[in-house]
Amino acid sequence: MLALPLALLLFAAPGDATPRTPAPSVYVSPLPDFQKHLGKRPKDSGLFREKALEVRLQNLLGTRYETFLANSESGTLKRDGALVTLIGSRPGTDNEAAVLVAWPAKDALTVYLYSKGTVEEHREKPNLFIPPSRDILLTMQKWIPQAPTPAPK
Repeated sequence: MLALPLALLLFAAPGDATPRTPAPSVYVSPLPDFQKHLGKRPKDSGLFREKALEVRLQNLLGTRYETFLANSESGTLKRDGALVTLIGSRPGTDNEAAVLVAWPAKDALTVYLYSKGTVEEHREKPNLFIPPSRDILLTMQKWIPQAPTPAPK
């Protein structure tokens, strides 16, 4: 985990990526089939109770796993091209949020946690940059107003 200014986080060149989270030392199960969870809140669909994903998120986030669960409560799972995303926030706050980005074809996860003006990036595969979607960029821009504006579609 590393707290970085948002501009660096979003525009780092994939080949220049510095490992931010140690890769799990043991093989973990592939990502679950997200299809049955799309359009639903993970709390309601049971997404985070799927063992493979639960274990991978715990390995990735360590002590921040419970914070991630709390901060992603209000989000719904969406498909965005090849990615599956979740943008959520902790109910009753405007300064606690989380983003989950899964890239099933690359069997990779990235999680962004936002708390009180700081963004943490947790990459399961440190050298693989998963480009954030427009929705994620717009959400992060709300977190940190000086963040660059994404290009129009």
